[in-house]
Amino acid sequence: MAKYAKPASTIIFGMIATAIFGVVSPMYGWFIMEAMNGMNEGYQEKIAFDAGLIESAGEGIFDRALPWCIIMLIGAFVIFVFKSLGAVLLSRVSENITSSVRQDLYESIIRKDIGWHDHRENSAGIMTGTLASDVQLLNGVSSEGLGANIEAGVAALTGSVMAFIFSWPLALCAIGILPIFLVCGVIEQKADQENMMNMESAEGSEDMELTDELKMSKLLCSDAITNYKTVASFGNDQLLIDQFKDLNDKQAKVEDGQSKCYALSLSLSIAINNGSFALLYLAMAELYAAEPDYEYTQYDKMMLATFSFIFGAFGAASAVSMGPDIKKATKAALKIFQIMRTPSKVDTGTSGEYQVKTFVKYEVHGPGKNEGQLKLDAEG
Repeated sequence: MAKYAKPASTIIFGMIATAIFGVVSPMYGWFIMEAMNGMNEGYQEKIAFDAGLIESAGEGIFDRALPWCIIMLIGAFVIFVFKSLGAVLLSRVSENITSSVRQDLYESIIRKDIGWHDHRENSAGIMTGTLASDVQLLNGVSSEGLGANIEAGVAALTGSVMAFIFSWPLALCAIGILPIFLVCGVIEQKADQENMMNMESAEGSEDMELTDELKMSKLLCSDAITNYKTVASFGNDQLLIDQFKDLNDKQAKVEDGQSKCYALSLSLSIAINNGSFALLYLAMAELYAAEPDYEYTQYDKMMLATFSFIFGAFGAASAVSMGPDIKKATKAALKIFQIMRTPSKVDTGTSGEYQVKTFVKYEVHGPGKNEGQLKLDAEG
């Protein structure tokens, strides 16, 4: 795979841009909390001034929130620039990879012997799907997959570091529930992509996790369509239709059970995610009650730590869920390179030291004559 990942400079700059986005994204929790604290302080001062408790109201709510709102706008522009730059650069490398691999795979398939193509798993439909779908899945193990992992790791690390800076006692509590936030966030993001938005993730031509019924139905369908003239000549097409219906009904039952499990896991992840917030705020209350005068257990410090940590965790979960499916990409890569590395049992003469060049010349003698002469000239 490394020989297809070019140019290296594009990969490096794309990774740097992705890392910068991963650093800036969790900072939004800090910006938002500072703006909220400023507005709360301005509001409390206004109430105290109206009650005659203080002589001056100081800065108003707008003046306190304005600097942080400007910082948020600047941060939004920085996120736009570096997220776009990283995605464009890494996608360019990914397209170079898929284009080169597809070319080499096509050449490998063309040069395979006829006996290799007679196997059902190497049929024309399967190979066409491999060229169209499986090659595209290689993005998961190429630069795009690596970019998503870098973004997730940097976002989680930045959020955790900021939480330790603002309130290290609360950060220790938050680290314990970080895996919960990540897992639940990934499940919810996947649900938004695939179910609620009616979008399905990219599938390969032959996923290794398919049930036996679905594999058999796909092979049966491929064989029947590829050899449809033979099927029609037999006159027993109804037998194939009944066999396909039986396999399809079994697969429907399996998918129904899988959908129920997925629905239960989604609802459970949402419940656990919301319950984690209760544990986090309970830890805040306990820390403040135990050490009310300690600098790092003050309410505003712990709120800054909480929001920074949450934004980092959710940013990491979003990066993982929105990125390519590495598991499917790995299986697709194994399948593709296995095909490419499988030698042909018949020497076609197109590779190696001995190469055969064949020239076919057809000569028609005399006008209106159908007779011809084939001359095969070989040199090697």
